[in-house]
This record gives sequence, structure tokens and C-alpha cells, in this order.
Amino acid sequence: MKRIIFMGTPDFAVPPLETLNENFEVSLVVSQKDKLRNRKKLLPTPVKQRALELGLEVVTPDSVKSDEFFEVVKEINPDFIVVVAFGQIIDKRLIDFMKGKILNIHASILPELRGSAPINWAIVNGLEKTGVSIMSIDVGLDTGDVLDIEETEILESDNAETLYERLSKMGSKLIVKTINDFENKYKNRVKQGDNFSYAPMIKKEMGKLNFNDTSRNIFNKIRGFYNWPSTFCEYLGENIKIHRAEISKENPNTSIGTIFKVSDGAIFVKTLDGSIKLLEIQFSGKKRVLVKDYLRGNSIKVGEILR
Repeated sequence: MKRIIFMGTPDFAVPPLETLNENFEVSLVVSQKDKLRNRKKLLPTPVKQRALELGLEVVTPDSVKSDEFFEVVKEINPDFIVVVAFGQIIDKRLIDFMKGKILNIHASILPELRGSAPINWAIVNGLEKTGVSIMSIDVGLDTGDVLDIEETEILESDNAETLYERLSKMGSKLIVKTINDFENKYKNRVKQGDNFSYAPMIKKEMGKLNFNDTSRNIFNKIRGFYNWPSTFCEYLGENIKIHRAEISKENPNTSIGTIFKVSDGAIFVKTLDGSIKLLEIQFSGKKRVLVKDYLRGNSIKVGEILR
């Protein structure tokens, strides 16, 4: 049975770990160190937590570039190293040692959306489809040769969370398929061209909404930044997060950003080319709530401008 070293950190990497463990021998799991989370409790990463539950050996090295870690890999002498959203750079020494068998599950159709947040930016950028790529890691940032790709349509109902879950499951199946047919996949691997794009790290301030934009762009941003960092605007001097919305067919003759109607469980806001319906909101310090539920005991002022 093929021996695998698995490197991963967030929830996205958990299904691939589980699937690899079902199909191969996962000899070692490598993850990032425990961090303060949830009210300053020191907690393991999702990958470390699941690996321990599965009875797998886990290490959390300061750096996978260290001599100590390299000796561990040499001793295991794995058939493959699989990397999924790990969070550290793999150095040339390890790449050379594994001879093309460090495989990465990347959540885009490479060379499109290299970088740290491809799922979010696929939605924000209004792409009609995305997918997962199995790449052989080299010394560049997501620049390695591509061994396999599976695509999926981005649905109007998708947000970052639903697409995240779907691509994680797709990647889990595709990595097993690629490893089982590695010689053929590697022989027919495709070099990435120069027509690439990046999905940069998301910062909190990127979630600020600007209603002087098209309804489609605003809708995509709300879906793409769902949960983190969440989109937000200002209402009567108070920040309000927008968790869910729909594009409206109405196009009133009023100032951009104006709340021109509150009805049918929605807040209607004027945009550059029409309007958008806000359906789920969250005021500072409050729980997220559907607009229809919020309006049962509260009011939203028509004529106010969201900034």
C-alpha cells in the first residue's frame, strides 16, 4: 500500500485527509501549531484534530524546511506527499527528494487564481465555473505542472461556504484518482501558461460594500466574502453586515445607496445599474437574522443612505 505524508491545516483539508486514509497508508500528518481560538482557548487545527481522532501520528514543525523535518521524511520515505492548504512553503531540497511526487490540491482551474483565496475570488470575480487542480509542487507559488483538473459550475445559490465544501469533496476524490494513475497522469502533465491570475489574501477591509457598483458585482461580493470577512456597510452611523442578498429587477430614480423600499422581508437598496435586495443582516454585537424576522420588532428607515 502506498505511503502518504499529508500536510494540511484548515477544514478544507479534512475530507482529503479522510479519503486518503481510507485508500492508502497515511504514515504522518503535518499541520500548523495549535493556536488561540474561541475565547482564547489553545486549540489544534482542524486537520490535527481529525488526524488524532483517526489515530494518525501528527507533527507540527516550526518549519518544514528544517533538517530535522527532512530527516523524518527521509526515514518514512513516502510514495507521495499530499499538500492541502498547509500554510508553509515547501523548499527545493524536499521537492528534489520527492522527484515530482509532492502533490497539491488547489481550489481553482490553474493557472487561474493562484494564491491563498481562490474560492472566494472565483465568486467575487463573477466566474461561471471553477474547479480543483492536482499540481506537482515546484519552487514557485502555485506554478507547478498540472496533472489533473475537475470543473464545477458556480451556481447563483453558491456562496464561499457551499463552494468550499463542494470543492473539498471534489479534491478528495480527484487526489485518489491521480495517485492511482500517477505514472500516466505525470507523463501527460501540463505546464501552466503565462495567462495566469491571482487570488490574494483577503483582508477585513475588503468586505466594505460600495453601492456605486453594479448589482451583479455587489451580489457576487456578498456571496464571495460570506462568513469571512463578511460584507458590511453603514446604516445611521452603525456598521451592519450583509450575509445574504438577491439582485432586484427594480431600478428607481433615486440616489445610489438609498433604501427605497422595505417589504416582502427585504431591504431594497439602489445600486449603480438597478437595485439589490438585502435578505439577511447583522448589526454590531447582535446575532445574524433574516430581514423578515428583524422587521417583526424593528424598523428600517426608507430614504436613508447606506454608506
